[in-house]
Amino acid sequence: MIPIQEAIDTGAWLRGEFVEEWEDNRVITFQIKLKEFSKIELATVDNPENISDGIRLDANVWLLKCDIVNLSKYEAMSLRITHKLCLVDEDDYEFMIVRESHLTLSSDFAEKSELKNFYAAMLPPKIRRSGAILFELPEFFEHLSIKVSGGSINEL
Repeated sequence: MIPIQEAIDTGAWLRGEFVEEWEDNRVITFQIKLKEFSKIELATVDNPENISDGIRLDANVWLLKCDIVNLSKYEAMSLRITHKLCLVDEDDYEFMIVRESHLTLSSDFAEKSELKNFYAAMLPPKIRRSGAILFELPEFFEHLSIKVSGGSINEL
């Protein structure tokens, strides 16, 4: 696990890896650079009434902007990588990404915040792509780290 704020402050690239069970157990390797982590007020999103999937408008939702480089020898769907990322708090509770379609695909907010960039894009090998992912977090937390669920992540 890598502390988020430390990774942002240092600008370090992280290397992640996991086995893709849906693709004949291929190993997916990638680099990720965390750029910005900020709280989002869902009430300010365009057409907030379209937000579904159990997310309340007063939820504690945070936007993580990042760059991802697919290091596998073949294209990889961005969702396959981002869905393996999770945040871990100081008590080892894990928080997976928010996959709500209005927030991450169909709203103007999805476009402006770069969430749409990682919704269903193909990531060619060795090419950097910028985007963002969302996490719903508890109201209070002290420290957060990033990890790859069922895989590994290390600083380069």
